[in-house]
Parts: sequence; C-alpha cells; structure tokens
Amino acid sequence: MIRQCWLFLGLVSIKLGHLRNILKHTYYKYLYKGQLQHSKDLRLPYQFDLSLSPDSKLIIAEGCYFSPYGRIETLKKALIEISSGVYFNRHCSIVAMEKITIGENCLFGENVKIYDHNHRFKSTSLIKDQGYTTAPITIGRNVWVGSDVTILKGVTVGDNSVIGAGCVISENIPANHVVSRQPALSIEPISN
Repeated sequence: MIRQCWLFLGLVSIKLGHLRNILKHTYYKYLYKGQLQHSKDLRLPYQFDLSLSPDSKLIIAEGCYFSPYGRIETLKKALIEISSGVYFNRHCSIVAMEKITIGENCLFGENVKIYDHNHRFKSTSLIKDQGYTTAPITIGRNVWVGSDVTILKGVTVGDNSVIGAGCVISENIPANHVVSRQPALSIEPISN
C-alpha cells in the first residue's frame, strides 16, 4: 500500500511538472508572439529564464535540449539563432545585443556564458554610463564547449572544434581545433 502511494505521488508530480511546462510555454508564446520561433518539440524547463526585448528575435530549431537554470536574453534588436540538435547543460547563459548564431549538434557544458557585447571603459566617467560595444558571435557545427567557458563578442568558432573547461574565448578558433587552458599547478609545503 505504501509503495502504491509513493508511485501515485510520483506520477502526480510528473504530471504537475508537465502541466507547469505547458503553462510556461503558453505564456512565452503569448508574451513573445512573433519574436520566438521554435519547433513543436521545444521543451524549456520550468527553471529556465527567457527574456526577449521588443524587436528582437529568438529562433530555435528542432531537437534542442535545455537543462534547468539556463537563461536566454536579448537586448535591443538582437537576434539569436540556435540550429538543430544543440544541447545546453545546467546554468548556461546566452545574452545578445546584436547577433549570436549556434550551428547544429553543438554541446555546451555546465555554466557556459556567451556574450556578444562588453562594457565600454575608455574614459574616466562611470563605466555603467559609457554604453557597450558589440560584435556578432558565430559558433560552427558539431562544437563541444566544456564547462565554465565564456565566449566573448566578435568570436567565430569553427566547425568540429573543442573548447576545454574554464577557457575565456576572445579570439577566433579555426575549424577542427582543440583549445585548452593549461594552468600550471603548484604544490608547495606551508612554510613558517
């Protein structure tokens, strides 16, 4: 009897989660009518944050998977295009002011951040008042981006490339290349 109760509660929990996702998708469709284009198989977790500014656009192809706690945000008249078969692990963020394009079958590890803009900081005035510089980002097909990677404005990552964990990418990566961060590990005894 107890086992049946637990099974029943588990099924109810699954159904409520599914209903919550349907309601969130309906809310996004209504809120971002004309701005959000996606296939019928799109499933955004309840804990996923989507924020599109007016006159911006988000296009998501079929077969994309978004893990919980991610974020996609467009500012100004930005465009984000995500091709088919792309996988985003937990805590990934994509924030665009201009344009971000992601090719098909890419994999993104946990905590990947993609920004096509940066603060200006050339004068002595407050940084927050100096505005932004922008440049589009293009990520090719079949790219694997490891955990804790940050991809900055103006970068093109070529097809079939691998970016190792913890890298900050601020320059172009050619196709069929591996990028890794090789910090020297120093282990020394504590001295008095």
